[in-house]
Amino acid sequence: MIQLYPGDCDYFERVNIIAEMREEACRILADLMRDKALDKFEGPGYQLIQVRFGTWKTDVVKDGERITAGSPISWDPDEVKAGKMQVFRASSEPWGVAWEYSCLDPGWCKMDWVIAEPEKGRVVNASNMLDVTWEAPDGSITPQRVQTKGRVQRSGFRSPLTNSFQQNPVGRMIPSHCSLYPSRCPVPHHQHNASY
Repeated sequence: MIQLYPGDCDYFERVNIIAEMREEACRILADLMRDKALDKFEGPGYQLIQVRFGTWKTDVVKDGERITAGSPISWDPDEVKAGKMQVFRASSEPWGVAWEYSCLDPGWCKMDWVIAEPEKGRVVNASNMLDVTWEAPDGSITPQRVQTKGRVQRSGFRSPLTNSFQQNPVGRMIPSHCSLYPSRCPVPHHQHNASY
């Protein structure tokens, strides 16, 4: 496989949500993702550019582009902040889609930022891909991604990426070896228990 964007830094985070019902786990996931996106929305040297959360259950048109049912839902930063987006149904009827719609099928859970590295004279993309599972009271584990490839596990909802934002706010948010060798970056494991 050829790495098309060798300067990008992609982090994978396992998120296991322990809850009574799958619906509760999906609501917890929705809150965690939006809270994290808003907390790390922008800062010196970084800017959120997209959150993928949810799966379209019907065909829609967004910004003039037809999106088929089963496709991942892509939220731009302003939509994440507002907690809603505007699309058109296939019938051309306007539809205000709330963030909570994504709870029906979380699908592909991913957050993307653009990071400035002024000392290197470049910008890089950084992503936090979540592999989410729901753990029921009987101990069974169910992947949250129903329609798309993948799964999940988690607790403090803090990846090396967000730790880097807090520790190195200007330009060096990502360790330089991750920018050069993304396959060598660590894969964190976390767990979230709904019964606090």
